[in-house]
Amino acid sequence: MRWKIGISIGMIAGASLLSSVCAHTQARYSENTYYAASKEALQLPKAVNFTSVPYELVNGMILVQAEIEGQQGNFILDTGAPTLIVNGTGTGERSEEWQSVSSDFNVQAIRVNQFNWAGIEKKGIEAIALDISHLEEVYQRELLGIIGYQIFAGHEILVNANTMQIIILDGKKNCLSRIGKPITTIPFKMQDHLPVIKAKVGNQTYLFGFDSGCTANLLDQKLLDKLPEGAFNILDHKQLQCFSKEPQDVMVIGTSAIELEKLPSKATEYLVTDLSHLEESDIHIDGFLGYPFFKNLTFSINYASHQLSIWEIHNEEAEVMP
Repeated sequence: MRWKIGISIGMIAGASLLSSVCAHTQARYSENTYYAASKEALQLPKAVNFTSVPYELVNGMILVQAEIEGQQGNFILDTGAPTLIVNGTGTGERSEEWQSVSSDFNVQAIRVNQFNWAGIEKKGIEAIALDISHLEEVYQRELLGIIGYQIFAGHEILVNANTMQIIILDGKKNCLSRIGKPITTIPFKMQDHLPVIKAKVGNQTYLFGFDSGCTANLLDQKLLDKLPEGAFNILDHKQLQCFSKEPQDVMVIGTSAIELEKLPSKATEYLVTDLSHLEESDIHIDGFLGYPFFKNLTFSINYASHQLSIWEIHNEEAEVMP
């Protein structure tokens, strides 16, 4: 049976791929006058109810500390994952077929008695067991699992790249919009667990999932075929490593033909892969925006109001953050 509410979207590209993909986009936001002219400090007064926790950035992957069944350790924060994933083979209640970007594979549905991250506590929830030990080798960190949508649904999460802090707020109160003015706010729609924003190529509209668990931007092969002649350059070929253990050889392209809603056009690099099989689980997208998209940004994603906001904060202003 295919698990319809659990579709693994998180992508792991690896350190060598990340350095190659991001080499030409190191200052893509900091050097852009659109952003430099729109910066405004974001200050959270003490009256606002929020939780702030540190995070570690390892080769484009956001790692946080969380506790599961009394054990504390590293978890990947992944806005593209549907649920809580526990590292291990597990002896679950049942076996399910799960879907990743490159393949289908079986996982075990298990019960977690207690999980706590940043004050978000879950008891008696269903999660899945998946062996991600190969990711521990890539990132040289022991991993207890992956935190997905099931855990932070209904909240607003702000990732501050300057202070290396994640701030969690009540999404329904939408406190950030009353405190400061973001550079831009991009509406998104949910496809199952996945936030999806619009992009354009000429007059045609396409959809991209926002995925903090992606260490690279991804493009569906079908959309590549629709790009105008001369609108992209083939930069390289790389091995793409997903949740499943089998790597996939993919093409790396650069293009400025894909324009994201409410953002200026930029030359952007994408890994090209086939995403059509995701349609079997009602995920209809043309690509993913990952680490290269948000690497130099402070951004917040509100799962209640369905808004992705981008903030820009000077280093000296970051001191006002918790």
